[in-house]
Amino acid sequence: MKFLEKTLIVFLVLLLFSCKANIVAKENIKEIIESAQEGDTVVISEGIYENIAEIKIPSGVTIIGNKNVVLRRIKSSNNNSIFNLSNAHNVTIKNINIELLSNSMGIFIESSNTSRNIVLENINIFGNLQDDSIEKDAYSSTAISIKNVSNITIRNCLFKGTRGGIYLNKVENAEIINNILNSVNFGNIVVSNSNNLNVSNNKITQPGKGAKHFHPSGDGMTFGGINDKVIINNNYISDGYCYLIWVTGELLNSTISNNVFRSGSTSALNINDGNNINIISNKFDHNLGVGVLLSKNYKNIRIEGNEFYNDAILSTNKDAINVVAIDNFFYDNFASDRLVGLVGQINTQERNQITDRETLVSNIYIRDENNKRINHGDSYKLSGESMTFEIINNGGKKINFMGYPQIVLNDTIISKISRGPRKSGASYYKNFNISTVNQPNVLALDIGGTASFEINKTGKNIEEVVVNIPTTDKEYGPFFFYLSSEKQN
Repeated sequence: MKFLEKTLIVFLVLLLFSCKANIVAKENIKEIIESAQEGDTVVISEGIYENIAEIKIPSGVTIIGNKNVVLRRIKSSNNNSIFNLSNAHNVTIKNINIELLSNSMGIFIESSNTSRNIVLENINIFGNLQDDSIEKDAYSSTAISIKNVSNITIRNCLFKGTRGGIYLNKVENAEIINNILNSVNFGNIVVSNSNNLNVSNNKITQPGKGAKHFHPSGDGMTFGGINDKVIINNNYISDGYCYLIWVTGELLNSTISNNVFRSGSTSALNINDGNNINIISNKFDHNLGVGVLLSKNYKNIRIEGNEFYNDAILSTNKDAINVVAIDNFFYDNFASDRLVGLVGQINTQERNQITDRETLVSNIYIRDENNKRINHGDSYKLSGESMTFEIINNGGKKINFMGYPQIVLNDTIISKISRGPRKSGASYYKNFNISTVNQPNVLALDIGGTASFEINKTGKNIEEVVVNIPTTDKEYGPFFFYLSSEKQN
């Protein structure tokens, strides 16, 4: 019996010290979280918490939102974060909505000693870059910024309308999986000087989208510095304002596979420097540059089993070593296309199939809200303060529009190529305005497809201007029509 009693006492002591506290926070969440002990779980009660000062997370703490928890910044915070995990280890944050409606950041980590074991899951971060009424100093900042961390997971998170998305610097062993990034200006997923990364199953739409005070700029994924052992798999990246993926630094021993690249405003995948990279089973669909651009110092590149739709492979370094392209398929190629198939320094080419088609006569036109047709070169009189128009591709091929609709010019596209005065986030000239805030920078319009845009009258002047909607195909050429407005009393 004595042995059993001693064993029971030891068990109870161990149980006592292993218990983890569950703390429910309904108010004063900053004080409660910052005073939590290692092993504690802080459950934030449902509700909206406004203008909370930066919360510094202790090591070993789990933070979980109960139902609908919203942390909202509506006052400027000098770019301070909501959660600061610098120098913290073994931290999990789940089920939180963050609204960065002022000059603030979402989650920030910059550790002097490498932070370890961080999980960010089911976190939705919303910015306000698509609100045209917001002043520049009130815009949201970067959603997540991380430096010097080992073993981090960011999964099932949503990012919408922020200044930047996920920034990783000096990170080792990371999983960036199952996230959605929509209309994030500047960089969306930005990685530098990191290794052993799995970036998979993410959906990135309209990366680099501009706003009233910010020029459209930014890639779907950007890799700077030296990055080693990166898996980029099964991501969907579309309607970009710059490269869909840009390796501006160096990428080593990595695989880019099973991704969809659609409608980037430049090349879909641009690799400056790289060694031992496999580009396998991806789909490149009507990007404005080329599908794959190899541009500086690279070697041992294998491009295999990919599908290219009106996209090509371009290798520009004549001294590149061991560039291999095999079993790739090239569709929707037309006689007028600038680049078709494999171009430049490709050392091994085997079993690539290229389909050629004759360019069919285009039949692009504009239709107003009264179902009136506007053809190329027509004159049109704007009868209301605001009117909606549709672009219709009734021709023989899918077509890309660049910067659609580009802007309103004060002269014909033939005699004046200048973009003219430009208001960031809008296209205007002489009492006419075409809002571009909610328009894609690049539009890939299927045969029979339509897309709408709006023209607003901002003054009484009835001068004639030109609406220019440029395409990337020389057979189609730029589409433009002359615009004036009805005289006002």
